[in-house]
Amino acid sequence: MKRLHRAPPQNVTRRQTLQVGMGMFGVGLPQHLQAAATGGTKDVSSIFLFLAGAGVNRGAVIGATDSKGARPTSRPGTPEDSGASFYHAFGIDPHTTYYPRITRPTTISSGAVIDGLFG
Repeated sequence: MKRLHRAPPQNVTRRQTLQVGMGMFGVGLPQHLQAAATGGTKDVSSIFLFLAGAGVNRGAVIGATDSKGARPTSRPGTPEDSGASFYHAFGIDPHTTYYPRITRPTTISSGAVIDGLFG
């Protein structure tokens, strides 16, 4: 099996890199029942992130779900909040406006940096 992780170059510190692990749970009904009931295929209610490096507070646990992992019970966030937090870790203001090929100004992220994630 090929090695999936390579060691960073010698001049890169842990503070300069962000390691991310993420997934989802609380999907709800099996896909065939969900599709029959609502016409959709998934009802993702919860995601999780494991973050390390790039100034992330060590050991921080932010938010919680019910006992089945089906719904958030405290501090729910959005995928946009995750994206804003990633940009923040890279040193980029998540509310920066840029002009893509279309001439309409576009913000990088509409989310907010997750409170308590960075020290």
